[in-house]
Amino acid sequence: MNKINYIELNDKIVFEVIPERSDISNKGSFGKLLNISGSYCMSGAAVLSSLAAYRCGVGLVSVACPQSAVTLIASGIREATFLTFPEIEGRTDAASASKLIKEKIGRFSACLVGCGMGNTPETENIVSCIIKNASCPVIIDADGINSICGCADVLKEANSQIILTPHLKEASRLMQVKIDTLFENKIKFSQKFVSKYNVTLVLKDSHTLIFDPSGEIYSLDYANSGLSKGGSGDVLSGIIASFAAQGLPALKAACCGVWLHSEAGRRCAEQLSKTSMLPSDIINKLSEIFKENSR
Repeated sequence: MNKINYIELNDKIVFEVIPERSDISNKGSFGKLLNISGSYCMSGAAVLSSLAAYRCGVGLVSVACPQSAVTLIASGIREATFLTFPEIEGRTDAASASKLIKEKIGRFSACLVGCGMGNTPETENIVSCIIKNASCPVIIDADGINSICGCADVLKEANSQIILTPHLKEASRLMQVKIDTLFENKIKFSQKFVSKYNVTLVLKDSHTLIFDPSGEIYSLDYANSGLSKGGSGDVLSGIIASFAAQGLPALKAACCGVWLHSEAGRRCAEQLSKTSMLPSDIINKLSEIFKENSR
């Protein structure tokens, strides 16, 4: 069996590709992110992913969410703007939401979808609409992934770069393989999947692997139980989406996101302990990392 050659992520790889910021600029200079996330019962996912995206330099975040969730999300993030989806009997009107997405998606340089949306038929319809209509990079996480597990072929209809960020259980559903089998054969199944669907895949675990259709595999082997809390994945997705919105290609955006998320998590664990650290603490540590590496 051939030995797999991983490229181990480090700070040098990351800060060589993060774009420098010119002082002669405006918010449009640093990209615009459409964050289709959150719901009445999971508003925090939209807050965390949006704050993480802003902390990593994106110029504008617009949160698209059901009308019932706007006040809850807005109370957690002052900087975002909003697109609101109408609801019918407490459920998102998927037809109206899809129409709005088609009208607005061209204004954005990246789109994040899935954090805290709920695994519903409405989510599936919205995610499918984005995949088929977006010309900008699309980052799909959480319920966005779960919603297409039975119809992954929709990914073949994409006209843009797609980044998927599943943990092992989500990946097993997406790839239609038992989780134990996937765990023992991560390389085989992941390479087959990214080749078939032409996507970038961030397979989240204590040893995170990033797969790309080019055949490159990036690796980050750092276990931190402090990241095993609801909301950590939303932070990671927001970071990746921020860099995609700022113009980094899918693979580079994914690599920057994974390393920064891990490094911020490591610092949180050292300062606060793995037991007490929160996903929001990870966001706050990002500024420290950027300050140390400012150019």
